[in-house]
Amino acid sequence: MIPRRFLRLPVIACFLALCGIVLYTIHSTGHIDKLNLYRYTTGNKAVYRPASGKPSKVILLESGGSHEEVTTAFLTSLVETTSKSSAFIYPFFKLVRFQMGPIMKSTIGNHTNVAKYVHSNKLKEYKTRVGRPDVVLSITCEHDSKEHSAVFNEWLAQGVSLVCVVHHADRWLANSDYGHYERLSPWIEKNQVTFVTLSEHVNQNLKNESAATWSPEHQEKLRTKVFTPVFRAPTRPHKSPMPVLGLNLQGDFDSKRRDYKLLFSQLAKIVDSMSSVKMYLVGHGIPPEVPEQIKSKVEFMTDLSFTDFYGHMSEGLAIVPAFASNDYYSKKASSSVPASIIAGVPLVGSQKLLDAYTYLSENEVWFAEEGETDIDAIHRLVTETPSPEVLEQQLRFRQRKLLDKRESLIRLNGRIMVDLLQHVLSTDESYYRMEWQWEW
Repeated sequence: MIPRRFLRLPVIACFLALCGIVLYTIHSTGHIDKLNLYRYTTGNKAVYRPASGKPSKVILLESGGSHEEVTTAFLTSLVETTSKSSAFIYPFFKLVRFQMGPIMKSTIGNHTNVAKYVHSNKLKEYKTRVGRPDVVLSITCEHDSKEHSAVFNEWLAQGVSLVCVVHHADRWLANSDYGHYERLSPWIEKNQVTFVTLSEHVNQNLKNESAATWSPEHQEKLRTKVFTPVFRAPTRPHKSPMPVLGLNLQGDFDSKRRDYKLLFSQLAKIVDSMSSVKMYLVGHGIPPEVPEQIKSKVEFMTDLSFTDFYGHMSEGLAIVPAFASNDYYSKKASSSVPASIIAGVPLVGSQKLLDAYTYLSENEVWFAEEGETDIDAIHRLVTETPSPEVLEQQLRFRQRKLLDKRESLIRLNGRIMVDLLQHVLSTDESYYRMEWQWEW
């Protein structure tokens, strides 16, 4: 007769094997991770309810002419959190480049509390028509406050609440020639401004470096929020199998922003062993010179509409940051990182990048080990992955994670938007148009 303890051994072995499989699955899909508010933002979306019971007037201002993505992200949050009973939105834009209009119109949908956008040069002219706003969301605050200083002074005197988006934290030093702090000091003094940055590292730089040079009273009154500029844009399904392993470098072609010399030299080293890899430079500006050896592996895609821009990138294997300086890790936020989330395509990301852009997780990027360049990381990924099918599975997994993250961040942005709109000092008795229809 077989002892009972031996009969239990297969059961125990199966149990241990099952535990191992479960732990591996959890770890590989990234659920064992440090708790992060960006990852676990769930539940119902936030809704703005004005304390006065009357709809607030909100001006959405972008007079710099180059931040369509940030503007659309703010517009998304406004549409998600407001209605005709809570707020009316007046957009003033300098430019709407690269056919962002259709994405904005899709974002607005049937919401009738968003007015037809007006050129920002007409802000002063339309001021009397709009009346006193309750909140001004200044997307290009560093430019807006200078370009429209007279209107800003009137708003200050009227007790308007200002949301000032900071793009360059290092330009807010008290003695900076840019004069940003000097112009906004009266707003800080009267507690009428909230500063918004587009990543946590920019927020920390603003608070710990630039604001440290402000007066002690203003340091105490500094109020900041972090807003991740993401929104919904059309994506395309990957082709299976993937005929081309597309690496995308997006944005302005300025060589001060991207290290093309290193990027191209690294690409030249792997083209022979990775024949299916191709580099796409997707953006605008003066194209950099491409070495003859890799010209067939580099393609410029210029002046795409934003719909085609995100659609093309969503078909790729990766977005390559190729930062030319440390600024994108310390002083300003790169548009490549939110583009990864919007398009659902993983970025090549080091620990340094993850430490700066805290809303990204390791299992949402192609992780670059210490000492690796972006191209090194891609080469290791492709050559060490057992098969194209496994690589495709890993890509699909990250795509799902990123698009889920996009929705999570939109919900989180909604909560932040409600907080920004609730910092309203008063609401006037002006007439509100109740039947606005969106026109473009």
